[in-house]
Amino acid sequence: EERLRLRLGQLVVAPSLAAELTMLLVHLSRSEPLDIPLERFERARLQLGGSFFARLAEAGLAKPTDHLVLLLFAEAWGLSQLSDDAAPLVAALEESTPERLCQQLEGWLGCQVDRRRTKFAESILEGDREGTETPQARAAMLVVLENLGRLGGFDPSFQRKYARLVAELWEKFLSGEWEREGGAVRQEVQRLSEALGLDPLFDDLLAALPRGHVARLRPEALRRAVAEGRHIRLIPLLSSGASGVLVSSQQFYSLGYGMSQAEALRRLSQEAQRLSVPLKAIADPTRLRILRAVAQEAWYTGEIAERLGIAQPTASQHLKILRDQGLVDAQQRGNFVYYRLNQERLEAYLDQVRRFLLPE
Repeated sequence: EERLRLRLGQLVVAPSLAAELTMLLVHLSRSEPLDIPLERFERARLQLGGSFFARLAEAGLAKPTDHLVLLLFAEAWGLSQLSDDAAPLVAALEESTPERLCQQLEGWLGCQVDRRRTKFAESILEGDREGTETPQARAAMLVVLENLGRLGGFDPSFQRKYARLVAELWEKFLSGEWEREGGAVRQEVQRLSEALGLDPLFDDLLAALPRGHVARLRPEALRRAVAEGRHIRLIPLLSSGASGVLVSSQQFYSLGYGMSQAEALRRLSQEAQRLSVPLKAIADPTRLRILRAVAQEAWYTGEIAERLGIAQPTASQHLKILRDQGLVDAQQRGNFVYYRLNQERLEAYLDQVRRFLLPE
């Protein structure tokens, strides 16, 4: 059986400040942190202050997940891939009108959208039935689309309040977080782009997501989106955990996943790589004998070669490797360079290896 492969250019891996803001609003509207790093949750609460959370509670969205409408709005306006500044998204929220929102949605979804508030959500469902196979799913999608209409200008009071919340969240909190940690997201984008390539297999795409991601729990929906040729977007997130987020239409399938797990794996790999270099320097019988020989007193190259019964050029090569890793110190005495074990460096390195292999 031929394995499903994405078309060339069907996959995009990119950061998204819109998705970061969306997930922060989802998590911060809860009383307890869920699927978000605790330290980030607490830092946000401290920096934003109590009035922000009071206004967030009064925003008029019934459930935390209703805030996903912000990412839907950003997708419609072509602003889902902002990666430097959230100001264009805030401006779109402030300036949107029902007419402009409907125009954006028609371009994004490829279907006709009714300009009347009472018909707005229904007209979109008629043109884009993605995720509405059951009556329950249809009712839930209607709520999402009605909130999208409110956010896009059908409810100016709600629109203004929500735009201010998003602007405050960016200015007081996420802009600083992004300045400090956005580089890690961009590195993850580069890593994943290189790992998956331009036309990966579906199985490789699925495996790239954390195990608890919603798309891995329901892979048939993602498989269908890939087979239908929809644009697939992977979004590494600082402000989410393993379960992540997805927003879909008949043309797009956006998958956000938490950096908490991906970044931990990346750092673990980097640490293993770093520790392996001096480990390779030690893991040689001749170099181990040299380290033992120079542990008590300093010897020059000729003495080491003679006492260990090896050729002097061979001793020089081994000493260079040990010196490059800081495992021996070198001191010039007259015409000779004497070598001595750097005990402090060796003990520090062995302690790092112990903590890596046996974490507390």
